[in-house]
Amino acid sequence: MIVFKIIMWIFQVAAFTVATITYKKHKNTKQKYFIYFLGFVLVVELLGYLIPQLFKIKNQFIYNIFTIVSFSFYLYWFNLILKRKRLINIGYILFAISIFFSIFFEDFFKDLWKISLTTGTVLVLFFSVFFYYDLLKRNEVFYYQKSQNFWIVTGLLIFYIAFLPIQLLQPYLDVKSINYRIIITILNIILYGIFTISFLCTKKR
Repeated sequence: MIVFKIIMWIFQVAAFTVATITYKKHKNTKQKYFIYFLGFVLVVELLGYLIPQLFKIKNQFIYNIFTIVSFSFYLYWFNLILKRKRLINIGYILFAISIFFSIFFEDFFKDLWKISLTTGTVLVLFFSVFFYYDLLKRNEVFYYQKSQNFWIVTGLLIFYIAFLPIQLLQPYLDVKSINYRIIITILNIILYGIFTISFLCTKKR
């Protein structure tokens, strides 16, 4: 239903708008590229909606491109904020291998790539856990309220820890049902809502 799309778009646009307004505050931080990523999200959502309407073709290839770009971006960002470079390099390799398998065993234009999506999801959860583990090992006081990294990782962790079982069970779910759409919409509200909070934290500094 279009109403769920509109609700999701509102939160995505809000995150991009706040990131734009506060850009001067975070342009010298490790989160400076998120504004471009959020802009990319809006373009993907727009094309994903318009292409089936205008050309009567499936939009799966748009979201397969999104899978490649989004998880590549997240891995790059984790490489900036974590000191575990060797592990992240392994993550790059595993994700690249998953793309290779998706190219050969899944249809780019007709299917959503499950192999790459699942691999990317697991990697994001894996590095999110390491982020929290490193926080617990810190000796100094950590003010999470003012940490962009904390809020962004929290948003990613909540979204993907809930999305993973949905993704794995997708063949058995009715993806066109209202319940499914409600759950996906709520997860997107949480993700982009927390992204918005992360940029507002920067504004308060």
